[in-house]
Formats: sequence, C-alpha cells, structure tokens
Amino acid sequence: MGSTIAWRSRKQSLVTLPSTEAEYIALTEAIQEVLWLRRLLKDMNQEITCPITVFEDNQNCIRLLQNPKSSLRTKHINVKYNSVCDLYQSKDIDLHYCVSERMIADLLTKLLESVKMRQLSMDIGLV
Repeated sequence: MGSTIAWRSRKQSLVTLPSTEAEYIALTEAIQEVLWLRRLLKDMNQEITCPITVFEDNQNCIRLLQNPKSSLRTKHINVKYNSVCDLYQSKDIDLHYCVSERMIADLLTKLLESVKMRQLSMDIGLV
C-alpha cells in the first residue's frame, strides 16, 4: 500500500483564472483516472467496493465539491467537471484535506525548494 500507481504532469487544456477552478479541474481528471483503474481491477476480478480516498490541498476546492450549488463564481464550470460532485455525494470518493506542505504529488509535478523536496522524498522513503 502507499505506492504510486499512475501520475501525469501536463498543462491543463483550459485557461482558468482562480486557482480553485484549476484545482477542481485537476481533481476531476485525477478521479477519472482512478475510476478507470477501478474498472480495470474489476475486469481482473479484484473489485474495490470501498470509497476511493483522494487528497486535496485546496480548501475552496473541497468546499465547492461539498456544496455544489451554483454561484456567480462557479456557474461557468463545465458539466463535465461537476460530475465529480455526483461521485462525492454517492460516496464513491472520499475527499480529505492535505496541507500543501505534505502533498506528496508535488514532488512529481512542481518545481520545489530543496528543503521541501527532501522532506517529501523522506515521506515516501526515497531518502
């Protein structure tokens, strides 16, 4: 347990203004990847029935997911990205806040200061 199964770093295909929107889109894409892996495991007779745990370091993104009511700030977000709300409401995913300083995914997706890079490397047992 605790091993990386898949990761990807690329530019988002949409231009987003607030960081919350960018995080929300990235969260949706990550969950789509996890759902694909879940279906693959099911095809291999290794079905997972418990909620998928997802860690997110943007609290506004978590609030948007927990309270999907449209507002002036969020009404433009595409229906494609709001599908993650349905998964959260049906308890197919379980979202947890993770402080940015402990977000291990940053090790593979961001340019980090050496101190943070060393700490995250120790967290996953590379150092």
